[in-house]
Amino acid sequence: MATVRPAICIDLRMPSAIYMRQIAKTASIIILCVVVIAIVDIVNVSRKEQRLSRSVKSIGGRTGSIPVWPFGTEYRVTLTAMPNDSQLEELTIANRLRGWVGIAFEDCDLSDTEVSRLLTALPDCHLFIVNGTGMIPFGSIRPEMGEPSNAPESRSRAFWQWKISRRDRVIANVIRHTPSGVRRISSHKRSLQPSIANWSFGFCVSESTRQTF
Repeated sequence: MATVRPAICIDLRMPSAIYMRQIAKTASIIILCVVVIAIVDIVNVSRKEQRLSRSVKSIGGRTGSIPVWPFGTEYRVTLTAMPNDSQLEELTIANRLRGWVGIAFEDCDLSDTEVSRLLTALPDCHLFIVNGTGMIPFGSIRPEMGEPSNAPESRSRAFWQWKISRRDRVIANVIRHTPSGVRRISSHKRSLQPSIANWSFGFCVSESTRQTF
């Protein structure tokens, strides 16, 4: 009685062709996943930006942004009034934005309590006060005098003002304002990240690194 041997199928295709098909299939799956993730991320970011825009509009302010997707966006918010409790609660959406968020209070007479509330509610944002003397970070304000912490006691108005160009490496000119006028103190190179050269909050913007007064 003859035994029946099972047939052996031999794939005569080149191994490299099989590998290429597998690689192409894997790459297609990866690309599809990246596209889906990107779409979801863009939708989420857009929703947060719309909430921020509505919040700022309700306070009577204005917003601007420089998108740098996917690393984040540079947001610039200008407010001319202190938000109330409900408005401040809505404004906290700024803490959840990916990127650099700067909020400037222009010509606002903020009390120590209001400054403390803003710092507590917006810990992930960069807060500034803008007045006739320039743009001052909240962290350098002395509540009892409303001046930069590095200002000498004998001077009533002294602040640091940076004259910024649109390049990453810029020449930063330190200016001191005194009752007798404006005097240049020093000049040195400084790298600014992120750039806020185009923000219209008391900054003097130059087109090149050649700085003049």
